[in-house]
Amino acid sequence: MRTGTLLIRPDQTADPIELALRDRGVPVYKFAIIEIQPLPVSAEQIDEWCNTHWDGVVAISPNAVRCFDKQRNNAPWPSAKHYYTVGAGTAETLAAAAAQPVHYPAGEFTSEGLLELPELQQCAEQQWLIITGENGRSLLADTLSKRGAQVTTAEIYKRVPRVNTLPDEEPKWLQSVETIVVSSVEQARLFWEHLSDDGQAWAKNCTWVVPKGRIADFVVSLGIDATQIETTENAAPPSIIRTLTRARKSTAMTKKDTPDQSTAKATETPSSATKKNEAAAPDKPGPAKLGVFSRFLIFVITCSVLVLAAGGYFVWHEQQKWVSETQAKLSDVNARLAQAERPSTEVRDWSEDINELQDTIARQFEAERRARERGLQRIDTLRLDSESSLQQAIDDNARTTQRLSDELRASNARHGSARHVFEAYDLVTAAVHRLRFEFDKVGAIRLLEAAREVLETQSPERDQTIIRQIGHDIELLEELPSIDSQAIALHVQRLQPRVRSLPFSSEFAAKLQDDAQADISSDISQWRQNLANAWSSFSQDMIKVQRHDELPLRLDHDQRTLILGQMELALQIAQQAALRHHGDLYRNTLRDLTTVIDTYLNTEHTDVRQFKAEVAVLLDLPVEPDYPTRLLSHAMLRDRVSDLHSNSQGE
Repeated sequence: MRTGTLLIRPDQTADPIELALRDRGVPVYKFAIIEIQPLPVSAEQIDEWCNTHWDGVVAISPNAVRCFDKQRNNAPWPSAKHYYTVGAGTAETLAAAAAQPVHYPAGEFTSEGLLELPELQQCAEQQWLIITGENGRSLLADTLSKRGAQVTTAEIYKRVPRVNTLPDEEPKWLQSVETIVVSSVEQARLFWEHLSDDGQAWAKNCTWVVPKGRIADFVVSLGIDATQIETTENAAPPSIIRTLTRARKSTAMTKKDTPDQSTAKATETPSSATKKNEAAAPDKPGPAKLGVFSRFLIFVITCSVLVLAAGGYFVWHEQQKWVSETQAKLSDVNARLAQAERPSTEVRDWSEDINELQDTIARQFEAERRARERGLQRIDTLRLDSESSLQQAIDDNARTTQRLSDELRASNARHGSARHVFEAYDLVTAAVHRLRFEFDKVGAIRLLEAAREVLETQSPERDQTIIRQIGHDIELLEELPSIDSQAIALHVQRLQPRVRSLPFSSEFAAKLQDDAQADISSDISQWRQNLANAWSSFSQDMIKVQRHDELPLRLDHDQRTLILGQMELALQIAQQAALRHHGDLYRNTLRDLTTVIDTYLNTEHTDVRQFKAEVAVLLDLPVEPDYPTRLLSHAMLRDRVSDLHSNSQGE
């Protein structure tokens, strides 16, 4: 039985479509029919693109962003007024690489949809950079040129067909795959052309999931029936996942309505099988005379066969009865669904519900405002503490610098030739403070280079050991990895809008219960009825107390809103802590957020698992650079200065 899904997509480390399907238990077969290879681009060309200020930069695909980011080396991303992409996936990749906001069309993720944006209508005498692949579509560049823009196309990668292994993979697909996913015309064409005749016949019977428009029309031109094609709104992974889920549900309902021939074979009664065997057996002459034991044995065998035949008939009858009942239930469910889909003719006054909803929203906003104020106060307190610590460190540094300056002036009075040693010591000391308190690796390297230049200018031979050690310290700092706190903060910020869509655990779902209570009449003549009503009310309350005693705690709407607000506030605190390199606050806040997720949310849901996995990844990322707090060159210069002081005091 074929239940698998074939993804025809380029290789990626973690394809969200593949991850979503595997979470749903769907067998996934992935085949990259196109390989992405970077094109050689000269360093001068890269510098020209990166050092030019553009009115707009457009990235066509995530592969374009990744290849450009690898080839630019240490050059900054091209600066522009606005950054654009064709779809949401490319926008996420570009925002992480360029650390800038990115615009993309909200509806159709195509070049046509991007050209419909208002910002691209008036672009006369503007400079635009389009980052794309070799032999890509020229619609975007041609249209912008017609609108008066000066367009520069940066082709930084090429698509190379990889079809050598397709014949080896095809037999597995024929046996296991019923759904094919493809997101570009070029991949669909290469896949179809390199299939065998049997493979093309198999592909015509599969369900194709493709973006609507050009790709869907091309698949139809290959001979695929339109009923076998499920179109998505765009080529983004969320749209493809929704269409795949809908297509698999439709296929499952179709298979359920089709009778199973194996069931009919299994319901064949033993009596009919016995008759077939008796008919097929050749006629053999029996013995002339049977003994008593033989007749008894034949009687027992005959009774056994009759009992088995009766049991088989009973099983077959019960199975037919169960099938009839199941079909009746399905018909009833379909009738109810059809009735539920009919529009209601009743007209209801929604004013009271609207007022109640407005009051609830107002209370929710007020609760969130108070929660945010408390969070901001906490952040402000942490900021003041950090500023106080930093100011104290700066004051200590100032006092140390002043003391060294006084000593330097006193030493210069007698030893003017050693002035450069004290100057180099001050520069190296400032570099150590830059690393310890400001985490500024670039500034520390500049101060060390200045100290080395001072020593090389004044005493290159006498201080050769210190100069060489300063060079080693510079190399050590250059090899240390830098922490991109801006990228971490952007990742945390992207998680905040997803909090509102996370489902709660079923045991904390709110549930309304109506408490019915019998009315007691004030008429004394009805004392018997009043006594019966009172006893019934007491019994019902007793039962409710006993039943509610074992039920888990349930959260109402305001409490759920407060929990979601606290989760958003925790993400905001983690974002600010990452920007300020507060590692303890960052990790503790994300751990608290993980505890809230495990306590209140449905951890079996795919969205919650993915959200928790991303929080776990963020928790493992360091936000405090692991820079050294001491340098060997600083210790060597300190010893040299101490020797100079000792010599001056001895003299």
